[in-house]
Amino acid sequence: MKTMSSGSPVIDRLTGIGGLPCGHVVEIFGPSQSAKSSLALSLVRKHQDLLPTIVDAEYKFDAAYAKKMGLDLDRTVLLQSGDIGTILEFVKCVKPSIVILDSVASISTLSMSDLGVFLSKISAGIPNCGIVIWINQIRSTLSGRTVEYGQKPAQFFPAIRIMLTNPHTINDDYPRQRVTCKILNNRFAEPGEVDVEFYHGRGIWEDLEILSLATNDGIMYTTGNWFYYKDRCLGLGRYAAAKEFGKLPIRDAIEQKVRSL
Repeated sequence: MKTMSSGSPVIDRLTGIGGLPCGHVVEIFGPSQSAKSSLALSLVRKHQDLLPTIVDAEYKFDAAYAKKMGLDLDRTVLLQSGDIGTILEFVKCVKPSIVILDSVASISTLSMSDLGVFLSKISAGIPNCGIVIWINQIRSTLSGRTVEYGQKPAQFFPAIRIMLTNPHTINDDYPRQRVTCKILNNRFAEPGEVDVEFYHGRGIWEDLEILSLATNDGIMYTTGNWFYYKDRCLGLGRYAAAKEFGKLPIRDAIEQKVRSL
């Protein structure tokens, strides 16, 4: 199966198929401030060569923060509209390989009964190698229950649902938000969960995640807090090692090896 990286090697491995399935819809959902948009932007940054499209139905796209995360806005298509007709016509004409819908609940006149039809039309407008990312938010009711927009279609339409929960802010030399990522309703593999960290101004720190996976897989090793690749010392502590790892000429080869496991 052809897949596309989520921007997070850890999440890609958790899906059981090495990434997000092309030709399908994937839902990212969770409570407010749980790094949903940060994950989507990390995916966009990873695939700038495909000219990803962000549909900003909330009119809240922060261009300055996106640039700080490393996005090339000249290679990112931004459509600020919550109108169904405008969105569908745009997708039909442009046929983007990646569409980020942020968020479905903000698209005007879209009833829950229309949600499945809308997503079907969006999916039909992208290439088979493309993907639609649907961002959704869960909210707590007065009774303490959690609900999300389009709850029934959400359970059946996406090929994979990524739930981000339990956000926890860590303020040290590398401010970040740690969230629990759960893979639900996975058509291709078993569900699972893992903690993922989103760094302020960076989102997913890809080199750091690869370093962690490579160490766990035995491709790299540690002695105390020192990280090594073969006979080369990468640094003291995971942050210094991740920065050095990103400079290695064989960095991409190591990533490929990690992703193949």
